[in-house]
Amino acid sequence: CSQSKCKRLIPYIGPKTLKTCNTCRESNRKAQAATRKRKADQKDAKDARKRAREHSPETERVKRVEDASNVDKDASPAHGPNLDTPPGMESDEEEAASGGPVNFASLELLFQAIRGAFTGGKPVEFHGTCRIPEDPMVSDKERVKMTAHEIWKITGYRFKVKDNKMQVTGHKTRLWCCQDQARKLKSRPSQREGAKHRDTLGMDRYDCKSALRIACLSGDIAGEKKLRVYIKHDADHLPYYDVSLPPGAAAIIRENLEWHTPVEIAPKVRAQYPSVTA
Repeated sequence: CSQSKCKRLIPYIGPKTLKTCNTCRESNRKAQAATRKRKADQKDAKDARKRAREHSPETERVKRVEDASNVDKDASPAHGPNLDTPPGMESDEEEAASGGPVNFASLELLFQAIRGAFTGGKPVEFHGTCRIPEDPMVSDKERVKMTAHEIWKITGYRFKVKDNKMQVTGHKTRLWCCQDQARKLKSRPSQREGAKHRDTLGMDRYDCKSALRIACLSGDIAGEKKLRVYIKHDADHLPYYDVSLPPGAAAIIRENLEWHTPVEIAPKVRAQYPSVTA
């Protein structure tokens, strides 16, 4: 026999004489059959574990969430992510709920639409966008700042900066109405020794549920920027003006308030209006 461990002799019966004995051939057959059975059992066990995972409570919960998400996307594509939206133009919840911005042919038309939205005394929800020429001398943040000041002049409402967000393709600023009751900060008396605590009336507050989002980002056309404005303002209230300030001093404060601290603004005001105290 050709098997190294087998010492059996096989009689020669011609060219077709087998090289292994009957006992070794039977052992090999049984070993191969056992190997095939073991592989089949392993495959069955693997399939059983997979089926158990697919029908587990956690998997069923994840599938239900994914199915519900897919249904929502199919039913309300306007509220889902826009594949054509450049990075950084993603909307906040309020913007998404508005159904997408209206495209305007120019910045002037966009401002005219904002002015029109604030006539009539009704709650305002405005969402618009337009293309503007890219100006290498004006940064995206500066463009947002200029737009915020223009909206202040158009609407009469002063919007206070909530935060600034640097985007991959530009800049975005979130603001709210400075007279929004829900945004009022608690006053904290100065702890500085010798500080004078003055009895001054604060501005009137209103439940205006305000939000202002301004983004200036790179567009899909070279040499152009995309400016997007979202405004929500529910209450038609009287704007706040501090009549104790000269108009010029108020203008200095208006130009610097959102991007500078009061400590930085005060010297600029006093330099031109020495009678104005901090």
